[in-house]
Amino acid sequence: SLATLWANAAAFVLIDQPNGKRMVALLAAAQGFVATGQILMGALVQTAMPALARFYVIRDRVAFRRQIKRMTMIAVTLGACGSLLSLVAGRWLLSITFGQAYAPAAWTLTLSAIAATLVYGYVFVGASFNAMRRFRVQMPIHLVSTGIGVIALLWLVPRYGLSGAGYAAIICAGCELIAYRTVARFVEATEFNRPAVPVPKDGVA
Repeated sequence: SLATLWANAAAFVLIDQPNGKRMVALLAAAQGFVATGQILMGALVQTAMPALARFYVIRDRVAFRRQIKRMTMIAVTLGACGSLLSLVAGRWLLSITFGQAYAPAAWTLTLSAIAATLVYGYVFVGASFNAMRRFRVQMPIHLVSTGIGVIALLWLVPRYGLSGAGYAAIICAGCELIAYRTVARFVEATEFNRPAVPVPKDGVA
C-alpha cells in the first residue's frame, strides 16, 4: 500500500543519517500510536458507507454532502484531541509503552498526529468516491502526494532529523487534503447530474 511505501521511504531516508537506526525505531514508536487512530477511522468509514451509497443512488446531493461534513467534523475533532494529547502527554505515553528511551519521539508523535488529523479531513471524501464508484480518482492523488512527500523527506530530514520526517508527513497529508477537496467538487458535479437509479420498495438497489 502507499502507506507502507511512505513508511519505508521515511525509514530509508532516516537510516542514512547519524543515529539512523535509533531514529527509525523512534519513528516506528510514534507511528504505532497514530495507527490506533487509523483503525478507529477505518471503522467510522465503514459505518458511513451505506448511507453515502444510498444518498448517491437516489441523487440526494444535500444529504450526501451533509453526511460527509458530519463525519468529517467527528474525525477532525478526534484527530485534534489526539494531537493535543500527544503534545501534553506524548513523552509519558511513549515512556510507559515502549520505555524511557523512546520519550524523545514525543515531538515526532505530535507531528504525526497533526498529519493524521489532516488525513481525517479528507478520509470521508475518499469514502464518497468509493460510494460513487470512482475508484481510479484516488490513485493519482496518492502517487503525486507521496512523491511530494519523498522530496520533502530528502530535503527536511538532513536538516531537522527525526522531526523532518514529521514535517514531511504534514506536507504530504496537506497536499492530499487540498487535492481531495478540489477533485471532489468536479466528481460530485459530474456524478450527481446523472439520472438517479430507481430504488425498489424494499430499499435494495
